[in-house]
Amino acid sequence: MRGDGLPARAVTEREEENPCSSARRPLLHKLGRRDRLELTRYAAGAGLIDP
Repeated sequence: MRGDGLPARAVTEREEENPCSSARRPLLHKLGRRDRLELTRYAAGAGLIDP
C-alpha cells in the first residue's frame, strides 16, 4: 500500500530526458560549444557533415 501523497514512481530529471539530449550535453562541453547550432557549425566546418 502506498502512503498518502507519495507518487507511484519517483522520476528523476535524467530519466525524463531524451537520450539524444543526454548524449549531446557532454559533447557540447568537450568541444566548448554552447548549443546545437554551434555544434552543427563546428561539424560543418570540420567536414563531418555537408553544410
